[in-house]
Amino acid sequence: MITLTFISLSEAAKRIGVHRDTLRRLIANGDGPPAIRIGRRIMVQVSHFHDWLGKRTAVRPNRCGKGA
Repeated sequence: MITLTFISLSEAAKRIGVHRDTLRRLIANGDGPPAIRIGRRIMVQVSHFHDWLGKRTAVRPNRCGKGA
């Protein structure tokens, strides 16, 4: 039997230090972690959240607009 672990949108946002609405917006725009709706709640599978976070931190754009 496979056990899946989910966290709430609020918990996911808390873990990365952003407001819940910011994470909700990222998900709506297709830039956030994969999420599902269970009743009224938006839930994120923990393993998918960690994968998404790893991909986000792997690329660090140059914020100054100058070359490396």
